[in-house]
This record gives sequence, C-alpha cells and structure tokens, in this order.
Amino acid sequence: MDGITQATEVPDAGRLYQETDRPQFHFTSRRGWLNDPNGLVWLDSEYHLYYQHNPYGWDWGNMQWGHAVSRDLVRWTELPIALYPRAYGDLAFSGSAVVDRRNSSGFGPEGSSPIVGAYTSTGRGECIIYSLDKGRTWTEFAGNPVVKHAGRDPRLLWHEPTRRWVMAVYDEEGGKRSIAFHSSPDLKAWTYESKIEGFFECPDLFELPIEGEPGGKLWVLSAADGQYMLGGFDGHRFNPESGKHRTWHGNFYAAQSFSDEPDGERIQIGWAQGIAFPGMPFNQQMTVPCELTLRPTDEGVRMFAIPVEEVDSLRVRGQRWTDVKPADDPVVGPSSDLLSVRIDARMDAPGSISLSIPGATVAYDASKRLLSCGNLNVPMGTEDGRLRLRILVDRAPSRSSATMAGWRSRRGGTRSERPGLSCCRSRARRRWSGRWRSMNWVPRGFPPDRSRVGGRLFEVAPGGTGNEPPVPRLGGGLLSRGASGLGRGLPGSERLDEEFHHPVAGDRGVGRRRGRLADRSSCRPAGAPGRVAGCWPGGHCRRPSRNRASIGP
Repeated sequence: MDGITQATEVPDAGRLYQETDRPQFHFTSRRGWLNDPNGLVWLDSEYHLYYQHNPYGWDWGNMQWGHAVSRDLVRWTELPIALYPRAYGDLAFSGSAVVDRRNSSGFGPEGSSPIVGAYTSTGRGECIIYSLDKGRTWTEFAGNPVVKHAGRDPRLLWHEPTRRWVMAVYDEEGGKRSIAFHSSPDLKAWTYESKIEGFFECPDLFELPIEGEPGGKLWVLSAADGQYMLGGFDGHRFNPESGKHRTWHGNFYAAQSFSDEPDGERIQIGWAQGIAFPGMPFNQQMTVPCELTLRPTDEGVRMFAIPVEEVDSLRVRGQRWTDVKPADDPVVGPSSDLLSVRIDARMDAPGSISLSIPGATVAYDASKRLLSCGNLNVPMGTEDGRLRLRILVDRAPSRSSATMAGWRSRRGGTRSERPGLSCCRSRARRRWSGRWRSMNWVPRGFPPDRSRVGGRLFEVAPGGTGNEPPVPRLGGGLLSRGASGLGRGLPGSERLDEEFHHPVAGDRGVGRRRGRLADRSSCRPAGAPGRVAGCWPGGHCRRPSRNRASIGP
C-alpha cells in the first residue's frame, strides 16, 4: 500500500512505451491486458481501434473498451477508455461500430452522421450506443437491450440492396454454435432473420469484389478462429457457395475489419492471441493491419491478405541484393531488432529455402510444397514456380518476433503458434523468371543479447530466357524504432486517462494512396519528455523515407 499515492502527473511518464520488450509496430496498450479488436471504423480521416481491455490488471478481466486512433494505421494515439461496464458484473464485451451517414437512427442532430456501436452487455444482452463527438464518448440507447439471447459479439453493417442495417451476432440458442442475422431500419428495432451453424464467436461479414472478374463479388463470413466461408447474402440469409477456408494460422483470433473505409477497401486487424509479455506493464498485442482481397486460384476463389502499404513508411534505410551467388554473404545490419525482409526466389526444381530469424526459422520445401514457420507447417504452392515472402521482425518477449506473408500461395499460409510468427495468403505484384543455383545468407549486426539472423538458402533451377531480371532478390530494411507508432509514444497530458501520442519525427508524409499518410512534420507535443520517435540516442535522427530499399514494388 505504500506504493499507492496521489499525483497530478503520471509517475515516470517518460518511460511509457520505452520498455525493452515493447513491440514497435504491433499495437499494444500502454498498460494492462488487451484482446479482441472492437468497433473498427473510419470517420473524418481517423481510423478507430477499440479493443477489449483490462487497464487495472495484467490478465483478462474487468472487460471494457480501450480506444486508439490513427490516420495511417501504423501510428496510433491512445485515448481514454471509451466504454466502461455499466454495473459491477455487467462487463462490456466485444462489438462493432458503423457511421450512420443518413442519421437513420435519429441519434444525432439533423444533417449529422453519428457513430453507432453495438456491444454485448454481459448482464443485459446486445446493446446499442452512439457517439456525437467522433467516437470519444458514448451514450447508451434508452431502449437497450435491443436483442436478448444466449450469445455475444454483435457485428453491424449496412446492406445497400435492402436499405437496412444488419446485425450478425454469435448465438448459442439450443446449445448450437451459430451466427444469427437480425435486420433493422434504424439501428433501434431489430427483427430476427435467420442463422447459420458452425461458427464460434466474433463474426465478421462483408462483400468483396473478385479480382480479374468484372462485376464478380462474393460475401465473406468469418468467425473468431479466422476460418471463412464464401457465398451470397441477401440481407436475410447467408447462402454458402463454398466450404470453410483459412487465411491465417496460429496466433490469430477474433479479427475484425474496418467499417466505412473511404476507398471501400477491407482492412483487417486481429488479436495475436497468447503472446504474453512477462515483466512488462502490458500484455498481448494486435496483428499488423492487412488488406483483404478475393482472387481466383486453381482451387477456386480464395481470400488473400497483405500488410497495408503504410507499413513501408516505417522503413528508415535498406539494402538490396540481386542475382545472389552461393558464396555471397549479404548483410542485413546495422544492429536492429526491427526488420522488414523480402525474398523473391525461383522454385522450379525440388529444393528448399530456410532463413533463421530471431526466435524462429522460416523454411519452404518446394518438393513438399510446405511452408514452415516456427513449429507450424502449412501446405503452400507457388505461382509459376516463383516464391515471394515478406518477413517483418518485431520485438517480442525476450526475443524478436516475425510476421510472414507469402506473396502468392495456391494454398493457405501459416500463423505460427510461437510468439509473434505469422503467415498469410497474399498476392504477387509481377512475374518473371531467371537463373539461380544457391546462396548462403548470414546477415550480421544484431546486438549481443539478440539472436543473429543466419541461414542457408539453396536450390537448383533451370535458366530462364535470359531477358528477365535476375533472381533471387533479397531486400532488407531497417524499421524505425519509434516511427512505427504501434506501442510507442510520448505523454500528451498530465492525466493518465488523457491522450498518449505515438509521434513520428520529421516524417515527410509518404502518401501512396487515399492520403492516409498525411503530413506529420510536427507530431511531437511541445515540451514532451523523452526522445522523439524515430531518433536514436545521441541525436541521430532516422526519418522514415520514401526509399523502398527492398524487392518488389
């Protein structure tokens, strides 16, 4: 009890987000536990990330909604708690949010577009809330609960053909695990429509175009374990047109996609379930935001995921190697535990590629068509014999972690059950052929207390036509320690529940699409303690650059 004191300022605020094991581009809350992402929505140039949060303890409990906002999906400002439990024992479980652009709910004044959310009140049922101040504070609908049943995790969406709102919600009525669908004209009065069995917790429902098929679209229905089903949805019933498929494996759970994304893209964030941080004031992390697409494959239409392009804006410098020979020894350095690595390799003949990264080994066996990531093995093919991998190395408990993306896989990818390892289906940007035999890649430069990157990559393949770019190509980029924003920041006020910012020093605003990366040349709060994100001790500023010193577009 001697450690409990009253204060007008946050004690030792300068050390927040400076912890040794704090991930730098996977979102973590400044303190306490987090799990499911909730209420992902875009409004007025801001992405809102709400999440299941226990700010009072390191483990699960006291569930309420934490809140952070970002203009680019990689640099976040953590805001005060958005939604508290209504009463003791009545926890605020998972839910979602949408922008009511026509004010069909009447919650806002004429001409306004309130944010409307739905969440599970464990003591009452499915409840509606709304915000008139851009998601900072919320008001309960007086008619709550709007749906009472055995279930949880309501997902709101607008269904344009029927001009009605839809709630997809996990349901356990009759002892069966299902997703139930309800509809409403005003987000207040809800009518039960139908249900589909075989899904557990945290549903998501959205429509995606099929790349390369003009006018072709399918609805995607998913649940907490990441498995999804493709089909049609008429606003009343989901009609499956496929079995279940999987994009993610391993530490990936309860993912949700952003509502009202300005360009209609589907951006997804999941909870990296089970990645604990012993000895840290925070626990658990989110996955890197990914863009989802549907693409035809030899096995039918499948969903692909690729890290959002804004991740590349975190790179401060990089190296590139082409036509690597067996005796080559390219160096990823300098010393860093934050890396982005891309590999482009030709796999025409049986052979394998392996890469040792801090905390794990990533390997691909062409003869078995098998991708291994940590202790997880998943079948994965190549596209015309070309294997393209992207590996993101971040900090994790006592060692670095990695996120992998297979750029074009005929089958699923992996998300390892080891801390911080993932792989997802993604997409190739271009195709070519070339000649290569083998190489030895032993990058150096990791600090003595970190694992060194090292490994052998080898394969024998026939030559190409001689007119294509040489392969394999390796690219490595050093990510800014602070520019990532996810899990870093400087205090923006004296009160603990005020905003905490994740600033970027001197970023020129690498805007590649829809202006998500706005000018951030003066993000540091005046007089804020600590070093500016993106700067190393000694005043050497490492500013994110437009130079994409890695392979691929």
